[in-house]
Amino acid sequence: YPDVVAAVSVGNEILVSWSDHRMKLADAIAAVNRVRDSVSVPVTVDDDFTFWREKDGQTLAEHLDFVAVHTYPMWGGSDIDSALTHTVRHVESVQKALPGKTIVIGEAGWATYTVGPAHAPRAGDEDKQERYFRELSEWAEANGINVFYFEAFDEPWKGAGTEGHWGLFSEG
Repeated sequence: YPDVVAAVSVGNEILVSWSDHRMKLADAIAAVNRVRDSVSVPVTVDDDFTFWREKDGQTLAEHLDFVAVHTYPMWGGSDIDSALTHTVRHVESVQKALPGKTIVIGEAGWATYTVGPAHAPRAGDEDKQERYFRELSEWAEANGINVFYFEAFDEPWKGAGTEGHWGLFSEG
C-alpha cells in the first residue's frame, strides 16, 4: 500500500542492551534485507539513541534508508526545563555517529503521570507534557527533523505506573 504506508520499521527497540526482546545484529540485518526485498518504501529500525552511537548501530545504519531514534528526556533524569536540550543533544550525538544519514525521531514524549525513581522526580504532568510537545515540535520544524510523538492516547492496559500515561489524550 505505497499510497498509505510511508515506510516500514523492521523492529522496535530490538538491539539496545536493555531490550527484553533483543535480536542479534546479524539477524536484524537479515530481517531488514528480507523486508527491503518485499516492499517499495523506505526501511528502518527503531531503537534507542544509545544504540545508534555504537559500532553495531553504525553497521546496521548502512542497511537502512533512514535511522529512527528513540529519546525520552524524562527517563534520562531530565525535568522539563532541560528536556529539549536533552533531546537535541541525543539527536546530535546520533548525527555525529552517523554523518550523512537521515535521522528521524521515531519516539519522543512526556508522561503525564510518573511512579518510581526511574525518571526525574515529579516529572509527570500535563502542563509539562504540553510544553515538551510544543518545544519539540517547534525545534523539529525549524531543523527539518521528522518526529513521531509517543503517543496519541494513553494505554491503560499497561497498568497503573508511568508506562500507561504517555498519551496526549486520555480515555477520560
